Amino acid sequence: MSAELLRRAEAAFDAAAWRDALLAFEAVWHADRDEGTRALVLLCNALLQLERGMSTAPRRALQRADDLLRAAAPTVAGYDVVRLRRAIGRIRAAIPPDLETDAGTVEWAAIPQFTLAACRQPEGANDATV
Repeated sequence: MSAELLRRAEAAFDAAAWRDALLAFEAVWHADRDEGTRALVLLCNALLQLERGMSTAPRRALQRADDLLRAAAPTVAGYDVVRLRRAIGRIRAAIPPDLETDAGTVEWAAIPQFTLAACRQPEGANDATV
């Protein structure tokens, strides 16, 4: 079940269907309670909020996701943590630091896009080679 949910989550994420990805990752998280999976839930939620122009809540969610991934194993749900953290860092850098949701909106076009497929740990790689 978890493998199928992860496939659905990745497909939804890579299609920019943030809510569907969030729900699939959340279902995985409810089953495994892994903090790395929780980081993926937070990432999806932040992207959903950013797409709607919000800035304050997604900034916090991205920070929390990065914190969780910093403490995670080298891979989370088959994704390379270094690649995920780099992608999150690029997104965080695109959010003006002084912008609050009630004072303006984030331009979605300015948010760097990436796919989870691009963050997948290469087949046959181990923690020492990534």
